[in-house]
Amino acid sequence: MDDLAKISGKIKKRRIELGLSYHDLAKKTGISASTLQRYETGYIKNLPIDKFEVIADALDVDPAELMGLITTDVERLKIGAKIQKKRNELSMPLEKLAQKLNISFAHMNRIERGTVDMPYKMIIPLCKALKISPSYLLGWEVHEDFDPVSTLNKKEKFEYDKFMEDAVYYFNDETISNEDKKKLLDSLNNIFFDIILGKKGK
Repeated sequence: MDDLAKISGKIKKRRIELGLSYHDLAKKTGISASTLQRYETGYIKNLPIDKFEVIADALDVDPAELMGLITTDVERLKIGAKIQKKRNELSMPLEKLAQKLNISFAHMNRIERGTVDMPYKMIIPLCKALKISPSYLLGWEVHEDFDPVSTLNKKEKFEYDKFMEDAVYYFNDETISNEDKKKLLDSLNNIFFDIILGKKGK
C-alpha cells in the first residue's frame, strides 16, 4: 500500500491526465479547490477515506488502484497488529468481528495475521466495528510508531536480531552514505519478514 505522499502524487497525475484544474475537480467533488491543492501537495497530512473515495470517483479511478493496495508483507503485519490491538482493547473475539463483517472466521484470522490482503471494501466496515479511523488503520496518520518486530515470537526475535546484526557488520564502510545504509537495512528488514511469513504460510 502506498503512503500518503505517493497517493497524493497519483491524484495529481490523474487530474492532469484528465485535463482537470483544481476548480474543475472541486465542482465534481464538492471539495474546495484550495483543500484539493493541499491534499495534492501534502500540506494536509491526513486524507479522510470518505474524501478519498469522492476524489477517486471524480477521477474515474478505482480507489484500490489509487491507494496502491498491493501491500507488502510488513504493511499487512502492521494492519493485522492494529486490528488485533484494537480488538483486544474492545474485548471483541475474532469470531464476533468476522460476523460483523460477514466474512468467515478463517479469512478474518488470515487478515489479522497479515497473510492476506484486506479487500478495499472492507476498510470502512472494519474501522466502524473497531471504532478507529481508516487513516490510523492504513498508516496515513502522522507519527506512526508501529514496530513490526513487536509481532515476532521469541525465536523469531532472536533470528531477527542476529540477521540484522550480521547485516550491520557489512555496512560499517564509510563510503556508504547514512541514507543508503538506511535504505539497505529497510530492504533487509523487508526480506526478513518475507522469509518469516513464508515459513508461517507453510
